[in-house]
Amino acid sequence: NRLVEWVEATGRPIDSAVEVDEVEAGYFYGVRVPGRRAVYAPSSPPSDSLSSIAEGLDGDG
Repeated sequence: NRLVEWVEATGRPIDSAVEVDEVEAGYFYGVRVPGRRAVYAPSSPPSDSLSSIAEGLDGDG
């Protein structure tokens, strides 16, 4: 989670609007200033074993 770092880098007020982009459903999202273009670096999805652990912690597994 690097949201605070991003807000500080952009100089935007904490209560200002942002656009949230769903890059890869379920695990990779991006935040950008409305009206601006963003390019996101590719990311690998979490491994199945990590997903299983998370589901177990949530009570879904």
